[in-house]
Amino acid sequence: MGYLKQKQIDLEKYLSGTDALPALNGGYLYIYKNKKLLHIASIPSPNLLGDNYRQSLVENDEYFSDEDGNEFTIDILSSNVGVDWHLTFYPDDENIIKSIRYKVKQNEF
Repeated sequence: MGYLKQKQIDLEKYLSGTDALPALNGGYLYIYKNKKLLHIASIPSPNLLGDNYRQSLVENDEYFSDEDGNEFTIDILSSNVGVDWHLTFYPDDENIIKSIRYKVKQNEF
């Protein structure tokens, strides 16, 4: 395996995540950088009338930046099988990426 491929695999756990519980009433994805709240992204409710994954899928993309001007874009997918997210645009600095953490907070009602 090449160096760049291995580097991408190593960073993947910082770039994306999943929560196996469907966000029936939506919720929020808290994004932290160095244990400091960076952004709160909205988790949409899935399409509850959909019969399968594809029909229940609802997407939300959000742009945000940190205090140093680093820009990020996150793609959040909500479906009948859970919530997935992935940073689609982020700084090239590996140390910044490795400082990112996520926490899911689903709405109760």
